[in-house]
Amino acid sequence: MERAGRTVFFDKDLTMEAYSLHGVFDSFPSHVHDHYVIGTVLEGERVLVSDNHEHVLKKGDVFIFCPGISHSCSSADDKTFSFLSLNIANPVMLSFVIETGYGAVLPDFPRTVIRDECLSRELEALIGLILNQSSAIYKKERLLSMSSCLFKYSHMQIEERNPSREEIEKASLFMRMHFREHLSLEDIASPLGISKSTLIRAFSREKGLTPYLFLESVRIESAKALLEKGVFPSSVALDVGFSDQSHFSKAFKRLTGVTPGMYHDVFCHKEKTDGE
Repeated sequence: MERAGRTVFFDKDLTMEAYSLHGVFDSFPSHVHDHYVIGTVLEGERVLVSDNHEHVLKKGDVFIFCPGISHSCSSADDKTFSFLSLNIANPVMLSFVIETGYGAVLPDFPRTVIRDECLSRELEALIGLILNQSSAIYKKERLLSMSSCLFKYSHMQIEERNPSREEIEKASLFMRMHFREHLSLEDIASPLGISKSTLIRAFSREKGLTPYLFLESVRIESAKALLEKGVFPSSVALDVGFSDQSHFSKAFKRLTGVTPGMYHDVFCHKEKTDGE
C-alpha cells in the first residue's frame, strides 16, 4: 500500500494550485468548483459521478472538472486512492487558451474522464516540476505542452499556422546567440510571430526536444568549456545564463552524469599532471 501523504502548493509563477494526494480513502460528496480541476490517477480506483454520469477512475486516467459542474467521488474497491491535480482559475485558463493559439474563449470539455497516456505523463511531469519548485521557464514550457494535449479534447479549433523549418532554425540561432540572457519563451516565439505553445510543438517536432531543453544544452556546453579552462563552478552558472547555482548543478549532472565540481576537478588535475 502506498504511504499516505497530502501536499498542496500554490505556484506563483504559473498562478495555480498543485495537489499531490497519496493513500486517500475519504469520499468526496457532490460539490462544484468555480475553477477548472485537471488531474491524473496514480493508483487505485474510484467511482466518479459527474453531471449525473457515472465513471470508474483507474490508474492513468485523466479527469477534468469544468467550473460549475457537480461531481462526487467514492471508493470503488475499499482500497486507497492516489492522484495528482491542478486547480486553475478561469482567467488563468483563458490566458493559456490565448497562448496556445485557440482564440479567446474558455474551453468546454465534453468528456470528464479521458484515457490518454501522453496527457497523463504531461500532467504528472508538470506537477512534479511545480512541487519541486523548478525554474519558471521550464514549468511554463511544460504547462503549454500539457495544454496543447488537453485542448484537443475541447470544442476549440487552433487558429495558428505552423512555422517553417527555416523559422525553427532561426529560433535555434537566436538561442545560441543569446543563451547568456534570461530568455523567456515569449522572447523566442515573438520574432516568429507565433504563440509560445506553437513554438514548443514545432520546435519539438523539428529538433526532437523542447526550446528550453535546447537552450539548456547550449548553456551546458558553454559551461563545460569554461570549466575545462579552470573557471570555478560558482562563477559559471550566471555566466552561461542559469538563474542560480542549484538549477545549474542539477542540469549539468542530468546532462553529463557528473557535477560541475567533478568536471572542473578532472581538467584541473589533468593540467597539473601535464605540467609536471
